[in-house]
Amino acid sequence: MKRIQRLGLWTGLVLGFLCVNTGGSQQIKIKEVNGIPVVYNPKKPAPLAGTPSQLTLEEELTLGTKEKGVEDTFESIAAVRSDEESHIYVLDGKAGTVKVFDKAGQHLRNIGRRGQGPGEFEMPMGLNIISGQTLIVASMGRLSFFSLQGEYLKHITNTTFDPIPRLDSQGNIIARVIVKGEKMRDELVKFDPNFTPIFTITQLDRGLYSPGMKRNPFPAQIYYSVMTDDSIVWGINSQYTLTIVNRHGNISRKIVKEYEPLKVTEEDKQSLIRQRRGTAGQYEFPDNYPAFRDIHSDDENRIFVGTYELDLKSNRYFDVFDAIGRYIAKIAFAGIPLFWKQGKLYCVEEDEKGFQLVKRYRATWK
Repeated sequence: MKRIQRLGLWTGLVLGFLCVNTGGSQQIKIKEVNGIPVVYNPKKPAPLAGTPSQLTLEEELTLGTKEKGVEDTFESIAAVRSDEESHIYVLDGKAGTVKVFDKAGQHLRNIGRRGQGPGEFEMPMGLNIISGQTLIVASMGRLSFFSLQGEYLKHITNTTFDPIPRLDSQGNIIARVIVKGEKMRDELVKFDPNFTPIFTITQLDRGLYSPGMKRNPFPAQIYYSVMTDDSIVWGINSQYTLTIVNRHGNISRKIVKEYEPLKVTEEDKQSLIRQRRGTAGQYEFPDNYPAFRDIHSDDENRIFVGTYELDLKSNRYFDVFDAIGRYIAKIAFAGIPLFWKQGKLYCVEEDEKGFQLVKRYRATWK
């Protein structure tokens, strides 16, 4: 599915990704609305002079090459994290284990295995490290806790439908919950470490559904990320508005961005039907894609919003906002940027044969 739009000024091509930066042709405005700062951003990046807005990546390490043996390869990478010593933890969802490497890329150990018992996983999808010493694996219906050395500590039942709940630095859990009733709705809730609700962040009405109804393949959804100060940035993809709430649940800032809706082409529709092995009669396609498709944040509280727009090489564009909420850059990554820490970016990419790799880059903003 190639989706190409005419862009502004091209400013560089580094290691397979593009950074688009249009300078001061448009202005970012910050206004207070009902006592809350709202950052209004134009369609194109408009960083202030002297603000870091161009990203350079220098490849440092590749994991997953077949030359090193089976312990160094991956079947299906679900998540990547690193600790304070730059050890790398790769959750292989299909293999059902966490593979641990030192900072030079040498395999150290595996943590957990496929199964239903203590320290075992069914369909693991999420990975977190909290307090610099505890590894948490999110799998079907369960959060499993380990020391970084691989010792199994405990598990708790995941009572939400969210397959990849996020955790803050205190071990509190942020997850989406389905609330059933006459009309179902999704709620984004902050829980304590035992899954006791602390407060509800937002909710989204899912409407009514009956058997035989055509489905929208791009429904409204809540996306979110936990920032380094335990704030939570969230948005509903039906509009390009992000909200940041602090650790107590109070709104501290909103971010609004103008955008040009991207049309769903007939080619896109046919491609999606083939991917999902469905039929045209199952879906009610909207005219346009949603405003965005995911939200991430790095360890300096930049916010990365994944869009549906692709570059000429089918790399996906991300809109990048600084910690204040200003739209500073537009970047198309060659891989999937999964994790940022200590000036490093960990991406999942594929080699020429389609095998998954983890690449670590030195990330420099200028």
